[in-house]
Amino acid sequence: MMKFGERLKQLRLQQELTQPELAEKVGMEQSYLSKLENDKSIPSAEMFEAILSIFAISLDDFLSKLSPVGVNALKSIPAVHAWQFHRQQMQQGNRTKWLQRYAIACVIGLTCVLAGANQLVFDNIIYQYMSPGVVKPGESKEIFNNWRDRFVAKKMEYAFTHGGRDAELIKQQTHTELEMINRRDEYYMVSNTYRGDTYNISIAQQGSRTFHLLGSKDIRHIGNNALILLGILALLAGVFGYFSDWRSQQNLPH
Repeated sequence: MMKFGERLKQLRLQQELTQPELAEKVGMEQSYLSKLENDKSIPSAEMFEAILSIFAISLDDFLSKLSPVGVNALKSIPAVHAWQFHRQQMQQGNRTKWLQRYAIACVIGLTCVLAGANQLVFDNIIYQYMSPGVVKPGESKEIFNNWRDRFVAKKMEYAFTHGGRDAELIKQQTHTELEMINRRDEYYMVSNTYRGDTYNISIAQQGSRTFHLLGSKDIRHIGNNALILLGILALLAGVFGYFSDWRSQQNLPH
């Protein structure tokens, strides 16, 4: 980025003009041109327009190569002042958008950190369930646990009415016990969600399975770690953005 004098000299050299030649074209004294190129003087509005015309360059092309200090030095020229005001309005609009993005990044970051730390999305407790086997259609959901109950009731009824023990009933119980042993097919499931002490799921064309809670265990869910890491990165991005904006504002000419 250059000051006005440096930019003027750069354009002159690009056109391969000497100071006397350029001074003649613009209609000024060579000594005055020398002062302009050395930033010891500021051109008038008419002289500035003449310089732009000689080099066939637009106001924006000329000023966009100048440093903020260089532009600020020319603000007494109405065209430069208007350009500077328009540029500042655009920059302020862009700055506002970026500040909004930094704010969103900070909010998202803080939300992710809090969500991860407080297990709002992923539970840090895992639950282990076990199903003893497949329950056939029409059977009690707890057939593997309560199949003996019906025989106990029948035994008590027989003993009350006939006395003694029913051999046939004992045979049926033994047969049922062997059947339940053969049908036993334990299936374990781990869940991040508490589904109650007991829950049942259907199995297509087979029946269903009843799962019983065996216990729970505290873990550190990887999802919570990822949320916290993501939140910290977003917070850092937002804070760094605000800091960069503050630094750039400090460097602006006043």
